[in-house]
Amino acid sequence: MSQAELAARAGIPRNQVVRAEKGQNITLDTLRKLVAHLPVTELTLLDTVKLSTDILPVHDKVYLGALDTFLQVFEAMKRALIHAQDTLAAYESARKRETPEESAQRGGEVHPRLILQSMMRAVNEVDERLKRNPLREAATH
Repeated sequence: MSQAELAARAGIPRNQVVRAEKGQNITLDTLRKLVAHLPVTELTLLDTVKLSTDILPVHDKVYLGALDTFLQVFEAMKRALIHAQDTLAAYESARKRETPEESAQRGGEVHPRLILQSMMRAVNEVDERLKRNPLREAATH
């Protein structure tokens, strides 16, 4: 690719391409624009500055960002449910109450343990489905 072609693709003046090739000072923004149009996926500068090119279209980035947010919220909800189950078990143990099944059989209120167990089954089902989904990997990387 010629300097003029690279400059045109990057939307910068040709003299900036020349400066970059000669190792002269250019801005980080100019460097990013150049790297985005070169056949590289990673560039390390001075062993401390690392640039990665981002080649995903905007709508893919938005989708993957939303998926990542969902996964984080889902994991937080799962941890909260586990904590709630553990807390309820400790409470029940301390109070020596009747079992959730006994409470449900006598027609009392639905016991919180049964609700938590039902929610946890649903969370585990969603978690298993997500583990089999290749898009989960894309969202977390």
